[in-house]
Amino acid sequence: MCRMLLQYYDCRKEILPTLSMIVERAGEVKLEDGELRVRLRGFKNPEIDYAARRLCEDLNRMNPRTLDRFRIPLRYEVT
Repeated sequence: MCRMLLQYYDCRKEILPTLSMIVERAGEVKLEDGELRVRLRGFKNPEIDYAARRLCEDLNRMNPRTLDRFRIPLRYEVT
């Protein structure tokens, strides 16, 4: 994920704290229309917000699914 994030966030030495901030961000998880939507709150820092949105887009292109027997599609978003 660090490599993915480096495409959108330039400061190499801050990449781990930034990724940690994104992954640990508060939000909501909701089942809508057969998809499990993970919505993160937006960031005040515009560079981190941009990087988080692009990271979500990259993850969504991978067509993630839950690992249980239901295999529910996941969708990541920043609001």
